[in-house]
Amino acid sequence: MKQRITIFLDIDGVMNRYGFKQDKLDPKLVAHLEWLSTRWTLSVVTNSAWNSYGLERIRAAFVAAGLKSSRIITGMTNSNGGGGGPVRQYLRDHDLVGTPFFIVDDSTHDYGEMWCRLVHCDGRKGFDVGALKNLDQMIGHCHTPESQRDRRQALTNLGEYCFWLMKADWLSFEEKERHIYTLMESGARFLTAPNFLEAAMLVKAASPKSEG
Repeated sequence: MKQRITIFLDIDGVMNRYGFKQDKLDPKLVAHLEWLSTRWTLSVVTNSAWNSYGLERIRAAFVAAGLKSSRIITGMTNSNGGGGGPVRQYLRDHDLVGTPFFIVDDSTHDYGEMWCRLVHCDGRKGFDVGALKNLDQMIGHCHTPESQRDRRQALTNLGEYCFWLMKADWLSFEEKERHIYTLMESGARFLTAPNFLEAAMLVKAASPKSEG
């Protein structure tokens, strides 16, 4: 039996695109999630403002947009705003630390040390073919966490995001500079941390040794 892969999924800007009909999913983008579910055993956890609608309404929306089985959508984080904090909490609460998980989001808020598991979507395109290929490759390569490989993946993802920021014509040069500086500062901190795998929740923290 294939190992289950947890996907923390944002919805707006991922399963639809900026300017798409409000409260609707794009069937073309949902089809990419459907294809992924034929490749891997997925457990999709929504980490989105859509969480306020409740799990059953979210499932119904995915089925209406073409998802064959709503059973792959197994839960929601405890946030209606997304970001890294609710992902960390969900991993702890459901004893998933150390299991394969990935994040798909059009935002990079508070993901920090989990960049090696983050697929960033351009909100104008959503979960397009490029993002789908990226996630599929990451799943294939990251079943067993290995420190150097995961650090390289985090660095690659950071670099690609900075390159994307540089091309963002809706940001001023000063805004780009500020965003990139902040990313590089935080990136340098977590990429060099000796406990990177623990901090990224890719392995469970070592039990403290008893004294005496």
